[in-house]
Amino acid sequence: MPPARQPAPAVAVYLRCYPYDSWQMGPHLRALEEHATSLGRTVAHVFLDNGVSSRTFRPQLQRLLAWSARGRIDTVLVPGLWVFSLDTTTAHCVTGFLHAAGADVLELPERRGGGAGPVRGLVRQRERVPGAA
Repeated sequence: MPPARQPAPAVAVYLRCYPYDSWQMGPHLRALEEHATSLGRTVAHVFLDNGVSSRTFRPQLQRLLAWSARGRIDTVLVPGLWVFSLDTTTAHCVTGFLHAAGADVLELPERRGGGAGPVRGLVRQRERVPGAA
């Protein structure tokens, strides 16, 4: 019996908002989807921890990490590393885990000029995990 076919790695978006956002971070999601399209990719999975503090269990983040560890995600799009945690060290640890699992993390750049809302374009995060090749 041949082994079961694994789905091709996909692009995912992770969003987290606290307190609860009734619009479910729609502008951020649209900006990330549009950029994925400009890269010739489509967003296959959206993981949203809506109303969840970065200090508590984030079920969708755990799901994203598990899917990445199984090779189902090769790119994670985020509006900023703050979605992983407001604590910089924790956010970098999450990013390091994703990189070790083989996923690129792409972040929206900071808006210049003081406007509100997400901007087009992403910046690739290239962080090295200590001890990783």
